[in-house]
Amino acid sequence: MELKLEKYIAALELTTNIHRQQEAPIIVRLTDDATGKATVVCCSYHQPKYVLLPIQAIWIDFNPDSDTYQHAYLRTKKGATPAEDEWKVLYFYADAFPDQQYDPEDTGMISISLPPPATQQVHGIGYLSAPEPDSKVVVAGDSRLTDTRDPLPHMEMHPEKPATIIRTGDGTSVKIASQVAPRLSDTLVADVVEGVPVYTWRHLKESDLEV
Repeated sequence: MELKLEKYIAALELTTNIHRQQEAPIIVRLTDDATGKATVVCCSYHQPKYVLLPIQAIWIDFNPDSDTYQHAYLRTKKGATPAEDEWKVLYFYADAFPDQQYDPEDTGMISISLPPPATQQVHGIGYLSAPEPDSKVVVAGDSRLTDTRDPLPHMEMHPEKPATIIRTGDGTSVKIASQVAPRLSDTLVADVVEGVPVYTWRHLKESDLEV
């Protein structure tokens, strides 16, 4: 496999955080800024089934237990059922950005009607400009665009409530109310002492970083 394609697949694996999504497929739409061309990619643990994708869909197998883990595929034929779909493995980066079209039968099942414009009485979409006066968020001539009033002092609006608990990425709640206030550039670090994490604010050391 071309190295550029390997790096592209690795980048999608990282940015989608696919392994923390309970194996749910993640659909990514990538747009080339220069040409405006969009490519739809399905990142999942299993071959896509009953997922609305272009006929020439790109699928990347991110199942670590699969023999084809981190391999990219192009759908070359969309069958009447997912079992009849045909896929081919890709080896070159350029092949991961094919021209894509949707099956008319698929697009016919999609409703493209939008909610009504929001007003003071109706829930809906707020537009920057809309025919209905009550639906306009802000337009030319709006007094809010030229109002130079001084903002109200924050502390007079409501007293500041200092944080007492920080929740970590794994869901652990860490009490910080009794800790010394962090210095500039301090980081909250979990040092494991006798198997128990102890959270302290301090400067990071080289040994704290995993390469």
